Amino acid sequence: MNRVIPIRASSFGNYLDCGYRWEAEILLGMRKRAGIRMWLGQVIHHATALYDQSRIDGLPISVDDAAGEMVNMLWHPDETLEADPKFSMREAERVALALLSRYCKEIAPTQNYLSVEMPLKPLRIDLGGGWVLEFTGTMDRARVSVTLNGDVVTDLKSGGRLISSETGLVNVKTHIAQTGIYQLLKENTDGRHTIGSQIAALQTSSKPQIGMSHIFNAKAAMLGDENRPGLIEIAGNALKAGVFLPNNRSQFCSKKFCVRWDSCAFHD
Repeated sequence: MNRVIPIRASSFGNYLDCGYRWEAEILLGMRKRAGIRMWLGQVIHHATALYDQSRIDGLPISVDDAAGEMVNMLWHPDETLEADPKFSMREAERVALALLSRYCKEIAPTQNYLSVEMPLKPLRIDLGGGWVLEFTGTMDRARVSVTLNGDVVTDLKSGGRLISSETGLVNVKTHIAQTGIYQLLKENTDGRHTIGSQIAALQTSSKPQIGMSHIFNAKAAMLGDENRPGLIEIAGNALKAGVFLPNNRSQFCSKKFCVRWDSCAFHD
């Protein structure tokens, strides 16, 4: 009888980033109260998805309509937010409006979206020895863009440090695991080939910035080749063994982001 290891596609990158934090959140159900910045990311993604889906449906809404929905959601969170003395709700609203406007005017018109947050058909991968890794979920915060060369998974990311201050380029390396799984699951769901992934970055700094990355083939890193294993095989073997490695060099290794911070012995 197979032993199935279920994992949401959107959390695969988090497991590779810090297995110790992933175990706490996913397996142990530990939860950290959302702060203003985390909530800001959610409302921005909601508004951009609303705007993009309306165009796919042929019933486009205006940027102002999307902004109104976003601001209303921002000021009415579904839980009490953790206070942030350095970032007020007024500042969050200013940043959110600036990013939404720029996204809708500068990024969205350049994309030919096929879907927004596509529901994904589960994908099972045989790890050998009776173990099966099953990826499930929705393409959270991601779109499928149609290009002349093939489909591209376009993942929207919000937050800090998304765009290099030195080069002005969007950082992609921390998103390879998640978008690579999305490529595989998208192909498994609709049978259409993907040529790569792309990051649409909405940087929530005091001076909001946006950017689009180059198209990169994240799927290749998932699968590996005859000379090296891919990330799916590496992670699958670790999960079979019950290994949840900590990573004190993760950008999320801080009291602000990690639910396990107070009990973790692996950070400074």
